[in-house]
Parts: sequence; structure tokens; C-alpha cells
Amino acid sequence: MFALDTKFQIRPGDLLIAEPFLPDPNFSRAVAYIVEHNDEGTIGFVLNQATGVALKDVLPGEVGEELDIPLYSGGPVSPETLHVIHQLGDHIPGSKYIARHTYWGGDFEQIKFLLGNKNANWKDFRFFVGYSGWSPGQLEAELEQKSWIIHRSNEELIFSDDAAEVWEKAMAERGGKYKLFAKSPLRPDWN
Repeated sequence: MFALDTKFQIRPGDLLIAEPFLPDPNFSRAVAYIVEHNDEGTIGFVLNQATGVALKDVLPGEVGEELDIPLYSGGPVSPETLHVIHQLGDHIPGSKYIARHTYWGGDFEQIKFLLGNKNANWKDFRFFVGYSGWSPGQLEAELEQKSWIIHRSNEELIFSDDAAEVWEKAMAERGGKYKLFAKSPLRPDWN
């Protein structure tokens, strides 16, 4: 059985900030929220890749302004699947606690009910198509290669209204040299 490398202290609820010049187009300037990390691998969702499509657009037969909610690309794995993270915990049966007021999944009918009756705000949710997945040891190897920076999450970044600025804000929160990286152009050789 694979033993977790504790050198990096990855835990559910952490953010992975892509290093500024990561060449992988799936994760260029991405911030991924980790929801599961164990000896079977790691699962997370990219927080800052808006699809330009609303949740109501991908649910056949479902209409209503309550589902006019931005949809994000959680990652390249299983892009035909729908996922949600939220802050409503006990109000949504089947939710899995991740960290600090953040939950994963749960009863989708209850989510629609809460949104439809205005008992929940769409800003308490982040919906994704697909997810990011790493096999056992893969994420640790990427961390060893300095492809990612581990950052302790906060709800402001996870549920930010401005997903386009999440990477920059996360880098700036790290301080020091990371604050400089936050303002660096994607292609410094073009300057």
C-alpha cells in the first residue's frame, strides 16, 4: 500500500496554487481546492476557471433564475460530471465536511430547494464540471518539482465573486517573493 509523504502536509481544505509559469494549460495560474487526500490519491477542484456557462444551461429540463449560477471547470478529469462545494453543511444531507465551513456534495434536490426558496444564496456554492485528480504519489512528485505551492484556504478565496483574481490574491497572501509573482505577466519573455 502507498504511504503518504507527510513532508508536504497536504490536507483536505488546502489550496494548491500553480507556480507562475506552469506550462500545463489545464492548470496555468490555477488555484485548486483539495477535497480529498489519502493513500488512494487526491481530488480537488480548480476554483478560477469559469466556463462562461450557467448551471441552468447544463441541466436538461431545469429552468429558473435560482440556477443562473456560474459553472466552473473543476479540472480535466470526467468533465461530464457535476460537483459542488458549499458552506451549508447540515442543511444539505449527504454533504461531506472538508474544512472550516466548507462541504463537498450532498443532496442536489435539497440544494435546488434552498436556492429556489431563497433560503440559500448562490454565493454559498461553487459548481464544477469535472475535477482534478492525482494518483498516489503524483501530487507529491509535482510538489517536489515545485509545480504547486500549498496554501491554507479561506472562504474568501474559495467562494470569491471574481474568480479571475483568485490566483493573484492567493499568491499575494503568501507574501514575500510570492507577492511579486502575483503581479508577474504570464509570459515575461514578451515584455
